[in-house]
Amino acid sequence: MSRTLEGKVFDKETNQPLAFAVVAVTDESGNPIQPVISASTNSDGTFKIDVPSGTHLSAKYTGYPKVTLPILSNTNFDFAMQAGYNLPEVEVFATKDNSGVAPKKVNYILWSGIGLSFIGVSLLVIAAVKKMKNG
Repeated sequence: MSRTLEGKVFDKETNQPLAFAVVAVTDESGNPIQPVISASTNSDGTFKIDVPSGTHLSAKYTGYPKVTLPILSNTNFDFAMQAGYNLPEVEVFATKDNSGVAPKKVNYILWSGIGLSFIGVSLLVIAAVKKMKNG
């Protein structure tokens, strides 16, 4: 027997909704049951999911530890997620080309094989490509 549960996933400190968090039916350890039953929260952090009885519900979001709650008689689940992962700082480096030479701009012309079967059209296309490369 299954029933529909609703709820919200939000940041515990800021009370901001967590859009696109994953909510899944799991066992008591937080491992998804088979077949996997899951839903994503929408832009305001809310979700709706059909679940079988006797299972648990887990919520996951990047940068937050997974939260698992037992499904008892309640039908409304609000997950207050506590940020807990301290990701290492990332440094991005860029270098500048100081050679003074402007990068070459390459233009491509696409044409069909039909146009190439006519000698006059082929010469026009080749002349146009040479002109673009030179100037």
